[in-house]
Amino acid sequence: MFKIINIVCNILQVHTLQIYTDFVLSFNDGILFAMKMRISTTQTQKQILAPVLQQSISILMLSLAELHTTIEQELQNNPMLEAEPEKDIPNIVNIVNSHNSFRQSSDSPNSAQFVNEDQEPNEIPIVQSKSLEDHLMSQLRIEIQDPLKRKIGELIIGNLDVDGYLTTPIDEIAWLAKTADLGLVENTLRIVQSFDPIGIASRNIQECLLNQIKVSNSVGRANAILIIEKHFENFFQKKFDKISKETDLTINAITEAARLIATLEPKPARDFQSAEQIVYVQPDVYVTKDIDGNLDIEVNRSDAPSIRINPLYMKLLKDPATTAEELKFIQEKLTNAVNFIKSIQQRGETLLKIARYIVDHQKEFFDGNTASLAPMSLKDIAEALSRNESTISRAIHNKYMQTPQGLYPLRFFFSQAVNDANKEVSAHTIKEEIKTLIDAEDKKHPLSDQDIIKHFEMKGLKMARRTVNKYRQALKIPPSHKRKI
Repeated sequence: MFKIINIVCNILQVHTLQIYTDFVLSFNDGILFAMKMRISTTQTQKQILAPVLQQSISILMLSLAELHTTIEQELQNNPMLEAEPEKDIPNIVNIVNSHNSFRQSSDSPNSAQFVNEDQEPNEIPIVQSKSLEDHLMSQLRIEIQDPLKRKIGELIIGNLDVDGYLTTPIDEIAWLAKTADLGLVENTLRIVQSFDPIGIASRNIQECLLNQIKVSNSVGRANAILIIEKHFENFFQKKFDKISKETDLTINAITEAARLIATLEPKPARDFQSAEQIVYVQPDVYVTKDIDGNLDIEVNRSDAPSIRINPLYMKLLKDPATTAEELKFIQEKLTNAVNFIKSIQQRGETLLKIARYIVDHQKEFFDGNTASLAPMSLKDIAEALSRNESTISRAIHNKYMQTPQGLYPLRFFFSQAVNDANKEVSAHTIKEEIKTLIDAEDKKHPLSDQDIIKHFEMKGLKMARRTVNKYRQALKIPPSHKRKI
C-alpha cells in the first residue's frame, strides 16, 4: 500500500558558542599573567537518530501486550488511523482457538482443561488457586473466636514473607494489635504455626524444621528433634563427629536423622503463590508441527488490532475545498500514521526472521532434545540477518516463543560455546549435563568439581575448575561437602 521508506540518521549543522583560552605570558610588577579569554562560534556536524528510527526502535522492544496498548493510544491520538474490521484479522486467531479448545493440564496429564469460547485466544490460562493468605485466614476464622486474638492472628499472617516466615518481631505485632500482653501474642503465634502448611509463621529455619518434625511419626523422630533443638549449628555444618561426641548417638543414627530432616520443607509457602507474583505471558511467536513433522512459524498478531489509513481523510486530501491549514494537518498525521504502520510491520518481519534462524539452528531442541542447545550468540544472528547486535537484542527483549516443547523466552536459545574435541557445545548443554550428573550422584559420596571435570575430559571436553564452579553456582547447586548426607 505504501512505498518502503528508508530510515536514516539526520545530519545537522549545529552552531555552538565556545569560549577559548589563549595563554599569553607577561610580567607585571613581578606577577606572571598567562591567560586571555575570547568568544567564538564554530560549526560542527552531529549525527542524531531520526524520529522515525526512534519510533521503530521503541516499537521493536515492545511485548505483545505493550504493543496492543501502544496501538490503542495511537488510534486515539491520530485520526488518520483506524482499526480494520475483524474479518481482516490474520488467521492466527483461528489457529490458536482450535489449538487451545482442548488441552491437557501440564500439572496433571490425565485431567483435561476446557477453554471457554469467550476467552482471549492468545492467553495461556493459569489455574486459579487459593492464596496463602486466604488459606491461612480461613483456618484462623475457625480456630480463633476472640476478637483480640483474631486481630493478632491476622497481623501475623499479614506479615509473613514469600517463603512463609514471620520476620516481624513479636513486640511489634503486640504494638500493632495495641496490647502489652506478649504472652497472648506468643500463644496466638503457636496456634497459627499449627495451621497447614506445617512450618508456617516460623521465625527461622530451625523453628520451621522443628515444628514439622514434632508432628511427624517417622522412625528416628526423637533423634531428629534432639539434633535440631540442641545441635543445629553443628548439623548445618555437617559436623556429625562433633554431634556424636556431645550425644550418645552413633554416626549411623545421626545420618538416619539427617535423611529424615532432609525430607522436611525449608520453605513452607513454596506451594502457594500470591496474585502479585503471577506473570501472564503472551507468546510473540508460535512454532507448531504439521502432520508431516515440519515446523511452521507464525508471529502472533491476534491481540494487536490491525490498523489502516482512514479513507475519509484520504478523500479530504484530494478535496479542493480543503483549506491549506487542514491540508497541512492531514499530511502531518498521514506521515506519522504511515511511519507507525511501517514500524509495526518491521517489528513483525524482524521477529519472524529471528524465529526462523533459531528454528534452523536449534534442530535438536525442536526434535525433542530440550537439554541440547547449539551455541548461538547475538553476533551470529546479527551477521546472518545483516542487522546490528543491538537491534537483535532489542527485538528479543521480553519476547516469548511457544514451541511444541513448551513456552520459552527468546533469550533462552542464545548460549555461549564451549570447545569440545569434536564440536562446539553450548553452555546450556553443559549445565544440563552437570545437573543430571548431580541429580544421579550417590549422596553419601557426592561428586566434587574435579570429578565433574574428569567426566567431561573422558568425553573430550576440557574445562577449567572455575568454569564448573560457575555453572554449578548458576544452577544454585551447593558444593559437594554441603550435599553430603
